[in-house]
Amino acid sequence: MSLFESQIAIGQLAKGGVDTFQEVQIPVPKPTGTDILVKVKAVSVNPIEDKVRSDTSRPVDAAVVIGFDASGIVEAVGDQVTLFQKGDEVIYGETLVESFGIPASETENPKSILIINGAGGVGTVALILASKVLKLKTTAWAMKFGATHTINHTLPLVCGGTLENNLEELVPLINPLGKIGSILPAENPLALQAGMFKSLSFHWTLMFVKSMTNIRPETQGQILKQIAAYADAGVISKDLVTERFAFGLEELRTLHQKR
Repeated sequence: MSLFESQIAIGQLAKGGVDTFQEVQIPVPKPTGTDILVKVKAVSVNPIEDKVRSDTSRPVDAAVVIGFDASGIVEAVGDQVTLFQKGDEVIYGETLVESFGIPASETENPKSILIINGAGGVGTVALILASKVLKLKTTAWAMKFGATHTINHTLPLVCGGTLENNLEELVPLINPLGKIGSILPAENPLALQAGMFKSLSFHWTLMFVKSMTNIRPETQGQILKQIAAYADAGVISKDLVTERFAFGLEELRTLHQKR
């Protein structure tokens, strides 16, 4: 069977709980344009995958394979690809560096950055790059990866939870000309009026927006290349991975149950 015929994957034929995951046979796509085909060697479970898996509001017409973050080997490339070739080792996923003002290199040095929920997956990587975090319950973890101060997100100073609650507390804390970034959706109007008098800017980060809109997609690769260099240099610790599982159906179900 040739490379471009079919493969066994872990997917869903219906949305719902972890039991909806099953082995499915799907065609192997042939990359065109700027797409590349990657033979996946390792994955991580992104928090958004739990929501995608359980979202019964969207009908499933064919097998759906979810997943956002992985590493592997390039198997084939589209006719417009210039930066990758078959055999390259790659990582792919979402980064927050550009939109949030988190330093991607030593030459970028904002005076201060406040990261809410800094002990989560996104927050920990941001913490390593920015060395600022809040979340008193995980002070030991935060300090391990570079936090200089922590703030208890359960106290009135900074509220955890919804984006709206956070903004009400954050706007007074941000310096003039400062930036606020978020990966959370808003359920109600945002309390940004007070930010006008500081000329604050608000930045939403939506996963894969660059590839979805084809706006500067190459910058995503540049950022990930820098992250990979940090990992090779030991700046990003291997301790970030707290649990390892074999790549299989039951293991994926277990990881989703932990969300």
